Amino acid sequence: MSADRRDLLWRNAGTIVLFLALIGSLCTNVLLFHRYEGVTRPAIVRAGVQAGSVLRPFAILDEDGRKSQLEFSGSRPTVIYILAPACGWCKRNQANITALAQRKSQEYKFVGLSTTGDQLRQFWKGAALPFPVYSVASAKVLSDYHFSDETPQMAVVSSEGRVEKAWHGALMGSDLSGAEKFFGVKLPGLITAAAPQGASTSPPGQAAR
Repeated sequence: MSADRRDLLWRNAGTIVLFLALIGSLCTNVLLFHRYEGVTRPAIVRAGVQAGSVLRPFAILDEDGRKSQLEFSGSRPTVIYILAPACGWCKRNQANITALAQRKSQEYKFVGLSTTGDQLRQFWKGAALPFPVYSVASAKVLSDYHFSDETPQMAVVSSEGRVEKAWHGALMGSDLSGAEKFFGVKLPGLITAAAPQGASTSPPGQAAR
């Protein structure tokens, strides 16, 4: 090789090394991309009570603070309706859950579960729901069963405590039509009046703050 060529290669050695490094980096990225594509992505877990989960009996409190045990045994499945007294979307969804309980009470046992005991007595008097409403006695139960993740929620629980179906947020759109199909009833939809002052304004599917 002539001295001129050796000198030219020497002057461009840095450029050649950089070019080779870029090629190597590109090949590495392509390999990593294909490996990543082959990895099964974890499923996104939605907040709230999930179908397939199992609920064990737990302590509940009535509006006077008397403790009892919520059992899921019996000939009828239980529909639990999870709410918060100050939740505006719970109030807007009240016509749906009231109509459902009135029409399906022979086939299902309906129980309301409040995420807090605060204002429960006032709520019970004002709401006039056709089923009893209790507060959950244990904060651990609220957390472990994801009752406090969002309000309102509704779940159908078998006599073995297995959650057969669950809905998150006020019933509207596809959730409303899905509930109507599941229970075989026509529901009135959301109350369109503005939520009372001080009530939660959380959109459906999100926890009351």
